[in-house]
Amino acid sequence: WIILKASVLVLLVRGNNDQFQFAHSSLQEFFLACYLRRALEESALTNWALGGVSRETLDFLGQFLQEWPFERARTGLVSLRDTYHPGATELAFRYVLLAQSKGYPAPPAAGFQLPGADLWGLEVDHPGPGLLDLTNLNLKGARVANTFWRRCRLSGADFSSADAGRGEWQDCDLSGSRWHGANLEAGLFRRCALSDAEYSDAWIHRAKWLRCSGAKGAEQQPATGQTCRPELQNGHTG
Repeated sequence: WIILKASVLVLLVRGNNDQFQFAHSSLQEFFLACYLRRALEESALTNWALGGVSRETLDFLGQFLQEWPFERARTGLVSLRDTYHPGATELAFRYVLLAQSKGYPAPPAAGFQLPGADLWGLEVDHPGPGLLDLTNLNLKGARVANTFWRRCRLSGADFSSADAGRGEWQDCDLSGSRWHGANLEAGLFRRCALSDAEYSDAWIHRAKWLRCSGAKGAEQQPATGQTCRPELQNGHTG
């Protein structure tokens, strides 16, 4: 069987059990991308609360949004960005990051509301030019352990009470960012701008600040005057 949909050739084959199935596994991602596009256009935002969505699916979605009128889908993405919907906003954030790197239609990524979100292991590696604008990102209480951030503008970002252990930030603008009560165990900050960053009561055991600027003369530790949990002061290896 052959189905032509959105300039993509879809093949169905009959298996030995007399059941039809996709001729290629990527077609499952194709139809899931169709589902996500419809959910945006119909404002069914809770339908985006899906786990295990592949990068290939989001790639298909970006191509669809290039071909279809984008305004209705854009409204849905803006809603997911501006108001946190558990599970759904995480997926919207992943799509917008991909769209930024590939030139797909997407609203700006600045100001994403992700308090309490689960972004464990996320990699945000912006190739440039310039910095990826993620200003005022709200990750208060979020799970961002084992994440990697490179060439991101995270000024004003809120990481308060976040689990950011073993996270890594390289060549990022973190000026004015807030880390009050965050878990930064074994975190690494390399060549980051830290002016007015606030680390009070942060858990900083084995965390390192290397070649960072704006730390009031202490390049390898939080800014002078910041307080960290007293029981961790001696454990800081910066």
